[in-house]
Amino acid sequence: MSLLPRRHGGPKLSANEARVCRAREETYEVIPSSIDGLNIVRFILDVHEIGGAVLDVDVLDRTLARRHPVTIHKLFMTPREACGWTEVVGSSTISYHPIQYRLDRIQQDRELLMARIRNTLASVVYAHDIDLVANHVPEIASGVLVSRIAKEMGLPLFVQFHGGEIPRMRFSADHQLMVDTVVRNLNESARLADAVGAVSDSAGKIFKVNSHINLWTGADADFYDPSSVQAGFVRDRLDLAVDVPTVVLPARIVIEKGHKILLDAARVLAERNVPFNLVFVGSAREDIKRQLDACVMEYGLSGMVHTILNATQHEMRYIYRDSDIVVLPGYHFEGCPRCLLEAQLMEKPVVASDSGGTRESFRDGETGLLFSVGDVGQLATKLEKLLRDPLLRERMGKAGRVFVKDRFNLEALAARHERVYLDLLRRPAAVVA
Repeated sequence: MSLLPRRHGGPKLSANEARVCRAREETYEVIPSSIDGLNIVRFILDVHEIGGAVLDVDVLDRTLARRHPVTIHKLFMTPREACGWTEVVGSSTISYHPIQYRLDRIQQDRELLMARIRNTLASVVYAHDIDLVANHVPEIASGVLVSRIAKEMGLPLFVQFHGGEIPRMRFSADHQLMVDTVVRNLNESARLADAVGAVSDSAGKIFKVNSHINLWTGADADFYDPSSVQAGFVRDRLDLAVDVPTVVLPARIVIEKGHKILLDAARVLAERNVPFNLVFVGSAREDIKRQLDACVMEYGLSGMVHTILNATQHEMRYIYRDSDIVVLPGYHFEGCPRCLLEAQLMEKPVVASDSGGTRESFRDGETGLLFSVGDVGQLATKLEKLLRDPLLRERMGKAGRVFVKDRFNLEALAARHERVYLDLLRRPAAVVA
């Protein structure tokens, strides 16, 4: 449960915020083009689990739906009991089709799950005269299955990888097995695809296909606008001192996101008598959270480290607003980390490890600071530099908003996808036996 009170998931909207939200929903002009009337199926991660890839696709679809009358069907696997639902966005519809499985029986019921995926995809394709299949999880086994089914049906297939280059480091045996499986599945889906997309240049180093299209991602500069969010909400509720800088790590609390690395750096900062608060924001694996709690006690950081679980996007604006630095210290094969784009739009400097496509999401030395993956000393030094220099934080924050607005705006993102879809619709899809 989130530590923040909710009004359908967040603080109460001001009258001005409500007007802005209504205007954004109601005043988009429909732009005539040859993708008008497009029927598309997407295979995505569980929409109930808020993460970068899910949000990448969500902002894309809502922007496309406001620009054109389209129909989008989103298929996703979930362990939750859920019925399908449909949203109307402008002149478009976005429909959600859950494919349920039992988390405790995912291996035993694998064949049943694959049959459900096949049946759900086939029923949607035949019922709605689908023009195009977009697979946004080509790196998992069920994603490979979706790619194969699309080609069996003779449909144009677009696959997009939302990760990036895998860091050169020694992994545990289990993690290395996962990495090898991701690379194998990803390239099998790419082999079947009529077009392959990515969200960073670094992803190209994983593909064995001849070419891929870097479509980047996008973030909503109107939604993530520091001038529209009141400061102090999170600080008041977590009882954070106003004169002590706050470092925020907004990511799922799992090993590869680097929470332990950040705690190690926090211990170094505490030993150097650098004042700070540290806030973890994200869904948590209980075993990992217990390990981190034990580290906090061992390192003498009690009272300095706080956790906010399962924050909504509305809440995240308030969290960014009350932060001073946003950090992403992990060794996950990041694509173009959404949290870094959002933080920069909220005029916060970022500190991140050189993992996957992370370096492409900000300008090192201008809007944030980059450090080598797993280097605790580097991370501590970079954080100390920003923690001790409020003017540098402000300068980098201002530059970050300009950078993201220019490079990652939603209209440009939608236009790039539209060009890919139009190209696919103009050429015949290859059928794989």
